[in-house]
Amino acid sequence: MARPLKWILGVFGGIIILVIIAVIVIVSSYDFNNLKPVISKAVYDATGRELVIGSDIDLDIGLTPSLVLSNVRFQNAEWGTRKDMLNVGRFELKVSLMPLLKGNVEVHRFILKDFDVLIETDKKGKANYQFDTEKKAETEEKMPGTESEDTAAPPAFAVNELEIENGVITYRDGKTGKTQNLTITNLTTGIKGLENPLTIDLSGKYNNEPFKVSGTLGSIKGLNDTQTPWPLDLSIDAFGANAGLKGSIKNPAEQMGINLDFNVKIDDWAKLSKLAETEIPLKEAFSISGNIADRASKNYYMSGLKIALGKNQINGSLGINLSGKVPYIDAALSSKELDLTTLMKEGKETEKPAEVSAKGDEEMKRLFSDEPLNLDSLKAVNGKFKISIDKLVLPEMVLNALSVDSTMNNGSLALKPLKMNMGGGNIGINIDLASKANGVELASLINVQGLELGDVLEKAGVKEKIEGLFDADIDIKGRGSSFAAIMGGLNGYTTVTMSEGVISNKYFNMLGSDFSKGIMRLLNPTAQSKDYTTIKCMVTRFDIKEGMADATVLVVDTSMMSVAGAGDINLRNETLNLSLDPSTKGGVAGYNLNIGELTQPFKLGGTLAKPSLVIDKQKAALSIGKAFGKDGLKGLLKKGTQETGAGVDVDVCTPALQAAKTGVKQTVKKEASEASTGEETQPAEPVTTEKLIEDAVKDPKKALKNLFGR
Repeated sequence: MARPLKWILGVFGGIIILVIIAVIVIVSSYDFNNLKPVISKAVYDATGRELVIGSDIDLDIGLTPSLVLSNVRFQNAEWGTRKDMLNVGRFELKVSLMPLLKGNVEVHRFILKDFDVLIETDKKGKANYQFDTEKKAETEEKMPGTESEDTAAPPAFAVNELEIENGVITYRDGKTGKTQNLTITNLTTGIKGLENPLTIDLSGKYNNEPFKVSGTLGSIKGLNDTQTPWPLDLSIDAFGANAGLKGSIKNPAEQMGINLDFNVKIDDWAKLSKLAETEIPLKEAFSISGNIADRASKNYYMSGLKIALGKNQINGSLGINLSGKVPYIDAALSSKELDLTTLMKEGKETEKPAEVSAKGDEEMKRLFSDEPLNLDSLKAVNGKFKISIDKLVLPEMVLNALSVDSTMNNGSLALKPLKMNMGGGNIGINIDLASKANGVELASLINVQGLELGDVLEKAGVKEKIEGLFDADIDIKGRGSSFAAIMGGLNGYTTVTMSEGVISNKYFNMLGSDFSKGIMRLLNPTAQSKDYTTIKCMVTRFDIKEGMADATVLVVDTSMMSVAGAGDINLRNETLNLSLDPSTKGGVAGYNLNIGELTQPFKLGGTLAKPSLVIDKQKAALSIGKAFGKDGLKGLLKKGTQETGAGVDVDVCTPALQAAKTGVKQTVKKEASEASTGEETQPAEPVTTEKLIEDAVKDPKKALKNLFGR
């Protein structure tokens, strides 16, 4: 019985083999070119376009069937710029049948050569891959209980050998007429199995600029393995830049479990400028490297960050959280020395000339812009930023020990604080800036201590002599839709002082002819014989309420003159209303000058953009008439030159500084000159303009003695 059964099975198996052989022979002998009209009609029905296969259909039947096509053309849209959308010189596909039984796709060979693809849009934005056909895809009714397509696992896919040569993909924008070209010179990939790494080697050109990509990726099977990190190691050489990416992703499908080292180096900015179609104002080599990892979904952190541009280097870390409505950035950056001189100069060279404003002459005279402030950019990102730079070199200044601690939150920016050392002095700035529905809120605290103007200006390239120790204390708040509106409703105070100062007279001449002459009269009557003016102190404090800045103290003390001021500045309309009362000092009488002219009160008027300084004739006539009586200016000048010597040198700086510090107006007191004579000294009396007038009316001769110290 066993022998007949063996014979039966053998005969049955032989019949099956003969049937398979017969099928292969019959199919192999079939002329598949008869299918070309069928294929073309099916494509036309689906797309409304013609598909032309210019060569014989070469189909090899077996356990690894292969298909070879040549000279394939696919018609372009009727409105297209050329007849064919696709031209393929050679197409070859070879697959394995056995893996298909398990739901896997294994491609032994995929070859695409000499192809040309055109993707374009018309003037309305319609693309040529959008087909005009009335045939609609039929929607199949899903049976109850069947698994949806969204949850079905995709089949495993592997390509043992992929080769693409001499291909061109062109994109043309119908609205702008611009085209972009991608040329694939050679692309080869290989994978020995679904569990093996994928290798890639790609070279080509983008808009005639060469590029190259090579490296390895994880296996196809590993893409769906959430427990094992999926490795990758890629290098890119393109457009004057080199980049590398190495590490792993634990869950590539969800972009989670990222741990990648990256580096980018740019040596040729000209190629990138060509690619970007704009001039990039950089010349020096640039590099950036670090590690990027994810803390949670859409939350990334870059550590070990190193950024270099030429000799400049920045280190630190950067976190980016994209899970919220707006990105949140957490940055901490530091640098030993940052020289931006070359970068900023190159940037200025590429700037376009400012357009001439169409505003009228009256608006052009305003210092504060009434253009609406747009701080919407503050709403685009939230975060906190810590930056520290030991030395920051700018084109016109050097900043040391610069540190910034700032936050951005829902349209507000807080700098608390911004600190730096400049010119031997310390500068601290606190700023709160918030974008509100009714405008912008601004609060600022600025403190400057011991700033040496000479050092700062020398680094800025100022050759003419300007020296002095500069201090400032500013506390202001305002709100408005423009800078002019903020200044018009400003509140707070500003204090600015300078001591041990020297200013070249050249800068007074830059203020305008009439204005400079008035300043010279006030500060240095001997300016024609000297190139500079020595300033013992300059003290100002303005207390500001609703845009009105009242001069609590305004004093300038030079070697020749002392000037005390009073009045206010209207920040709403930017008008000046200040009275300046000068007093002469020792040595002035030795010059051939008009004493009456030197002691006449001045008025500082006009606007902030265009100030004017003139003799206050109304106040001067009253003062001079009371002080000098019927002898007039010439008689007084004659008496003064005969009877007087050195003038009164009153310490105006100390009480002025005290007034600036406290915000309380104080009078200047005359020093007791009797101490040197051994006589009993009396309490010093306040020396004011009114007091000088009163003394002059009673005794003009005594008034001159008090004025000139004799």
